[in-house]
Amino acid sequence: MGKTAEIIAIGDEILAAHTLNTNSHWISNELRTIGIKTIAHHTIADEEKSIIRVLDQIQNDTNYIFITGGLGPTRDDITKKVVTKYFGGKLVFHQNILNESKNYFKKAEKEFPCTIDDQAYYPNNADILPNRKGSAKGMHFVKKKQNYYLMPGVPFEMKFIMENSILPKLQKEMKIDYKEFTISTTGISEAELIRKIEFIFEKYPSVKLAYYPSIEGVKIRIGQKIIDGNNDLLQSKNKLLNILGNYVYSLKDEDITKIIAKILKKNNLTISIAESCTGGLISHRITQNSGSSKYFKEGVIVYSNAAKRKYLKVKLSTLKKYGAVSEETVLEMAKGMREISDTDIALAITGIAGPDGGTKTKPVGLVWIGISTKDKTYANKIIFNRERKLNKKYFAQSALNILRLELLKIKNNY
Repeated sequence: MGKTAEIIAIGDEILAAHTLNTNSHWISNELRTIGIKTIAHHTIADEEKSIIRVLDQIQNDTNYIFITGGLGPTRDDITKKVVTKYFGGKLVFHQNILNESKNYFKKAEKEFPCTIDDQAYYPNNADILPNRKGSAKGMHFVKKKQNYYLMPGVPFEMKFIMENSILPKLQKEMKIDYKEFTISTTGISEAELIRKIEFIFEKYPSVKLAYYPSIEGVKIRIGQKIIDGNNDLLQSKNKLLNILGNYVYSLKDEDITKIIAKILKKNNLTISIAESCTGGLISHRITQNSGSSKYFKEGVIVYSNAAKRKYLKVKLSTLKKYGAVSEETVLEMAKGMREISDTDIALAITGIAGPDGGTKTKPVGLVWIGISTKDKTYANKIIFNRERKLNKKYFAQSALNILRLELLKIKNNY
């Protein structure tokens, strides 16, 4: 059996569903890529008895235990104290760590809290792991050949410690050469993906295949233990890419807007967006990327018919004859947005998110997506069958994918 891990997430806010436990998911994913299998996730309260109980339940043959949460300066942050006591150690003061904490708050131009002094006490039976993203350090305990890693619950702090102190060490320890590829797809369902590509892997039984569907699309992960130069993984990947074509938008685990950004920047193109049913969601996703001001010029939310007429010059006759959710209206929205903003390309969207507003001819979930360039203006019709919040997210993802496909055509002409 290979190396195994268990992950413990500590936090009342996680159990109360105020905070999503993304840490355990991220750690499991990183461990898998280096050949370490996660066999259990534990989520517990900020209580001494809960922490001790879960530590007692850890399997004797588990190699690595990762603990996140409860390392801050507040009263309910008791993890460090409890775990140190559990392993028979005691907390000792580190002046250098206190100085680092003071410098951290000074650089951030924040007032140094008096309670942060507690952050300078660390166990005498553990290695201290640096954390330049916050005041709480990571810790590494060893007991009976089992490795326990403690990290803050703040995701970017946890990731810093994992990426700089823990993962590099584990990678050296792992003697198995395991390779993995992530292939991000959109515009195709998981069922259709299975139908198209599953047969490939019948020829490559040593290659592991997994699907991870979400609103953004389906991520495919293929991995293999590389033995004696076996190239089944690379061969299966190439066949998969050949079959899926433009359904694949990235060979990384990344958002589709990053691909759109790369094409726009590389070709020195600008874009503008007119949104009705998505209420600014598409523009929000586009501008999540640093440097988006170089290609995103402007966006408008034209929710009412009056706004469509006022800002995009959509004709009153078009709205009366065809309605706000129609091919004719979205074409005028896209063209009007491009002309007013003077961009190379404009994206427009109008639809019925629900639960009200649908008819027999225009059901809830209907969306029209328009694209306008200097050479053409066209529209795509899609119907989704989900509740309002999901419909809006699917509308936005579909619009971004249609934009990506159009940019690929433009890219090939540059």
